[in-house]
Amino acid sequence: PVLRAPRVDRIDRAAFEAEGRAVPTEREAEALEFVGVGSAVPGHEIAVVDDEAVAVPERVRGNIRFRGPSSFKGYFRRPDATAEVKQPDGWVDTGDLGYIADGELFIVGRSKDLIIKGGRNYHPHEIEEAAATVPGIRQGCVAAFADPDPENGTEQIVVLAETRERDRQARDLLVAHVIEAVSARVGVPPDRVVLCRPGVVPKTSSGKIQRRESKRIYLAGELDAGRASFARQVFGLYLASLPTRITAAARAAARGLYGIWAACAIASVIGVALAVGHVIPGGRAARRFARTMSRLAMRLAGLLPRTIGVERLPPGPAILVANHSGYLDFLICAAALPSGIRFVIKAELRRSRLLGPVLQKVGHVFIDRHSTSNALADLDGIVELVRAGERVVVFPEGTFCPEIGLRPFKLGAFRLACEAGAPIVPIAIRGSRRALRDDTYLPRHARIDVEVLDAIAPDGAQIADVVRLRDRAADEIAAHLDEPRLFAANIALRRGPGE
Repeated sequence: PVLRAPRVDRIDRAAFEAEGRAVPTEREAEALEFVGVGSAVPGHEIAVVDDEAVAVPERVRGNIRFRGPSSFKGYFRRPDATAEVKQPDGWVDTGDLGYIADGELFIVGRSKDLIIKGGRNYHPHEIEEAAATVPGIRQGCVAAFADPDPENGTEQIVVLAETRERDRQARDLLVAHVIEAVSARVGVPPDRVVLCRPGVVPKTSSGKIQRRESKRIYLAGELDAGRASFARQVFGLYLASLPTRITAAARAAARGLYGIWAACAIASVIGVALAVGHVIPGGRAARRFARTMSRLAMRLAGLLPRTIGVERLPPGPAILVANHSGYLDFLICAAALPSGIRFVIKAELRRSRLLGPVLQKVGHVFIDRHSTSNALADLDGIVELVRAGERVVVFPEGTFCPEIGLRPFKLGAFRLACEAGAPIVPIAIRGSRRALRDDTYLPRHARIDVEVLDAIAPDGAQIADVVRLRDRAADEIAAHLDEPRLFAANIALRRGPGE
C-alpha cells in the first residue's frame, strides 16, 4: 500500500454550526478544519445516522456507528450499559459525531460534549485551542463545556482554564484575552471564563481533558478544594497499592519456597535412584524400580500426575506418542504409565557415565540424531523390540520450547508403527509446561493429567499412510490439550482446503 498524508477537509463554519452540513470552502478565515481517518477496513461497516438511527447523506453531521468482527462484546457485568450502545443487529454507537465525504470518515467530536447555543453547535476542542493561545494560560489545561440556561432555553459556554497568575488585575486581563481569542476563533464569546490554579482541570491517565468531570467540579463548587501535591498523590497511590503488593510478594515467596522444596525432592530421589540403579539387576525389575522412584519423586514434589484412560492401552506391542512441553515429561510418563514401557532417548545420554549405564539397564532405547546410518540402525532395533511385544514411548515433537503450543510431529515414530504393524497410542499430557517449562529452573505447583487416548491402527506402509497416521495422532492429542497448535497455517497448507 502507498502511504499518503491525512486528508484535511476545510468546511464552512456557519453552515456546519447551524445546519450540520459540511460544505467545502476556500475562505480560511470562516472555515473549520477536520482530518480524515479513512474508510472502514475489510469486513467492517461504518454508518453516520441521525437521532432516529436513519442514515444521513454525505457531508451531513450525525452519530457514528460501526459493526464488524472487531466490535466489543459489551461492558463487563453491565448489560444495561451495553444495551445503550450496542444494537441487536450488531451496530455499535461510538458516541462520536462525524460525517462522511467521498467515502472517508471525518470525526468532529463527542456527542455528549457538543455545546448548543443560539441554535448553533460548537465543538469544545476548538474553544479550548483558542483559549490556550493566550499567554499566561497553561497549554493543554483548558476545558470547555456547556452549562444549561433554562431561562433562555439554550446553553452557556463555560471555559475553565489553568494559570499560574495570582495578581487580580492580571487575571482580569487574562479573562478578557480569552474571551477575545474564543470570539475570534468560533464567532461567539464564552459566557464565563473561570481561572483556576494548576492541577485543577482533570485529565485521563493518557492526558486527555475530562470535560464532564470538569463540569461536575465546577457545578459542585470544588474548584478551590485542596488537592494534594504530586508527591503526596504518588505516596497515597503507593499506600493504596500496598495490600496488593504485599499479597503478590507473599505469593512469590511461597512459589519460591515451594520450587526449592520440589526441586530438592526430585533431585534427591533421582540421586538415590541412580545410586541404586547401578547395582540392581536390569530388565523388568529395574523398570519397576524406576517407576516406583518416579512416583515417589513426583509425590514428594506435590506433582503426582492423575492418569486417565490407562485401560485403553493395548495388552500387546504398541508405540505410545505423547506431547512434549516441559522438563518433567519423562518423570510424568514414568510415574503415570505401567512399568513395562520403554522410552526412546537421544543417544547423547548413553555416553553419560552417571545416566547411561542406568538407562541401558532399565531397557530404554537410544537413537542417534546426528548420524543417518546409526539412526537407521537404531530404528531397526526399535522395530524389533515392538515386534517382540514391547511398548515404546516416543515424544514425536522431538523437543520443546518456551512457546505455548503443540509443535509439528516428526514422522519417525509413525514409520516405526507402520513397519512393525503396531498401533499408535496418543497420550495427552496437561499441566507439564506450567509445572516446569523451558528456561525455568524451579518447579511450580500445577495439576498434571496424563490421558491415554484410543489406539490408532496403521492402514498401510506407504509414505502417505505414515503421514496420515501422524496427522490423526496429532489431531487427537491437540483435541485434548488446552494449548494451540504451533505452525497451524503450515498444517492447513499441507493438508489442503478439503481436509
